[in-house]
Amino acid sequence: ELGAGSAGLPSLTLASVSQSLGFSPRSIAATDAIDEVLQMLQKNVSGNNVCVNVQNINWNSVPSSMVQSADCILFADCIYTEQGGLALCHAIHKILRAEGTIIGVLPDFRVGVTLFEAEMRKKGFSPTEIPIPSLPPATTNKNKRQFRCAGGSSTNYRIIWWSAP
Repeated sequence: ELGAGSAGLPSLTLASVSQSLGFSPRSIAATDAIDEVLQMLQKNVSGNNVCVNVQNINWNSVPSSMVQSADCILFADCIYTEQGGLALCHAIHKILRAEGTIIGVLPDFRVGVTLFEAEMRKKGFSPTEIPIPSLPPATTNKNKRQFRCAGGSSTNYRIIWWSAP
């Protein structure tokens, strides 16, 4: 996962689901570039008792050990500027193996997302939008589970599956 932040929700979810299904991925890495964030991420990984490697990766200078090292890249809601969108595209292009896949969650309203998508297409990646099912209105019943995303809902977010060139 690129840009995992302190939560690393996609990585933790993948590790937890894999573990419960008896599936063992080669490795799962949750990455970010801010030391304080990585410390919190490591606490979340340890607290959830899952096998996730926490790593520091700067999207603008991907270490040679990471080049073409991933079969699948996850990211969620991690573009905040045009420079960040370009850097994420650069990192994906460097890290992903041939014929790999990318699954990303993108907000429609954020600076840098349009440029990121354009750059991904220029590099030959093909996007497919995965429909987000409609959810029933939130309930006040405390015994029912509810789905909520940043901003209070999944509104204005898209899940995109990118195929490598």
